[in-house]
Amino acid sequence: MLLDIVSAWDAEQKTRVSPDSSVRFVIEAPPPERDLHASVASVLALEFALAPLFDGGESSEDFILLTVPGVDRPDRADLFEVANALRAATGATTVEPDVGSDYYQQQSPPPDGGSVEAANWTFWCWAKEQPQEPDWAVERIRAPDAWDYSQQLGRPHGGEGISVFQPDTGVVHTHTALPRDIADDPRSANFVEPGKKPIDPLLHGMNPGHGTGTGSVVISANGTMRGSAPKARLVPIRCTESVAVFDQSRVAQAIDYARRQGAHVITMSLGGVPSRALHAAVRKAVSANVIVLAAAGNCVTEVVWPARYAEMIALGGTNEKSQPWRGSCRGESVTVSAPGEFVLRADGNDTQQPPARVSASEGTSFATALTAGVAALWLAHHGRDALIAAMSPPQTLQEMLRRLLRRSADKPEGFDHNRYGAGIVDALALLKLSPASAWTGVEAVQEVGEHDVEASLRTLLAAAYGPIGAEAAAPALDDPQHHAELACVAFDRLRVQPTLRARVETPPTPSMSPGLRQLIGAPLDAPEDLP
Repeated sequence: MLLDIVSAWDAEQKTRVSPDSSVRFVIEAPPPERDLHASVASVLALEFALAPLFDGGESSEDFILLTVPGVDRPDRADLFEVANALRAATGATTVEPDVGSDYYQQQSPPPDGGSVEAANWTFWCWAKEQPQEPDWAVERIRAPDAWDYSQQLGRPHGGEGISVFQPDTGVVHTHTALPRDIADDPRSANFVEPGKKPIDPLLHGMNPGHGTGTGSVVISANGTMRGSAPKARLVPIRCTESVAVFDQSRVAQAIDYARRQGAHVITMSLGGVPSRALHAAVRKAVSANVIVLAAAGNCVTEVVWPARYAEMIALGGTNEKSQPWRGSCRGESVTVSAPGEFVLRADGNDTQQPPARVSASEGTSFATALTAGVAALWLAHHGRDALIAAMSPPQTLQEMLRRLLRRSADKPEGFDHNRYGAGIVDALALLKLSPASAWTGVEAVQEVGEHDVEASLRTLLAAAYGPIGAEAAAPALDDPQHHAELACVAFDRLRVQPTLRARVETPPTPSMSPGLRQLIGAPLDAPEDLP
């Protein structure tokens, strides 16, 4: 199998069938005594490039980016088998491919009845009943009341002075709901087309204009709609063509870049499978007192990564009636929830010039953007430097805000706290809480480690395949090389369970690399565990 894959890539490179495509792997901690280039060449007898994944810093050599240019991404099982071979050849801790996972569903028109797309369509995800008040979301979290409260006390309001970095698809910089100079910020970046501004060309992927919509929910102040932090500064980072296609290494690069550029808040309305580099970037940002938020995800029931990491502030979605949004992913990883159903946002696909259309959309993307704005309100109101000065190691701003968000959240009667977090974000109540109260009570400062990823994967596999399936995967859970592939195997099953296809067909056998299948041995989907 490996020889066939490498031969196909070699032919693609020679014929230049896909000159703009590439496949990326991240090599973690290769032994310094080995010749890395020669080790990779022993597996890939073709053109490739090696470079640090992260720029500068003591850990720049911990993760090495391997790029194979001019080739298309193969079948997922083949991709992981190449990664397994590279790990064996290099002696690295892990070698993880960019999977391009598609477990972060976005709203799309219903497909034609009877089509393959209709059989797999996430019909259960999307609401039909429109809210009575179009601008309900920003009012529900009491953001305008929070602005007024800060002004009354003579404090910075509206997120003034706070920089919110946004890894996403980039922005339609001409849209009237965004600042005119948004793409000109020297701190902005583009990891998809390096060297260019973070402008969304609206050409690729399932959801062009996504970054424009979510960005406007943070900072819009043009009167047509209101962001939750209209005086904050949004810094766009284009790291994906579509948030429905998740490449872990580019998101990791975006997080690390934002930290080095002095981000105060990082908001990620995207998600997929885990990676060691992604986790390392999150942990470094949190340690540097950057607030990092991510969406729980849409339509695959269980929370996706990076929101699933224990260090994250993860957002579920709710509707105008203070009930969970029907498509929100859920579970113990969710910190709090915020409006995610029919939230007003700038429509980046508006064809008029300049674009100005504002419309409602659904997803935990918007819950995350709203809460990122609330984080900016909190930092501006209390003063970020003052908050940091009042802490003692190992306390972090991330943990302080997480606790205060949970304590200040509105808790509607009957709200499912086990699956959708402590309640619904309440900006005014958050500002009124004393920051010092975050450290009172019996909670210890959160300590997290690699075992949390293992435990989270075990829970995910149990949700997908039952306890027997999770137990069958135990031999692979001990080795982080297989974590991303196991997550894919679990999300594949979770995504198909509620579809029309699953009602009439037996779920397909999980797609796995030969290495993972051999390690697990027993099938995950034992008959008694099938949904």
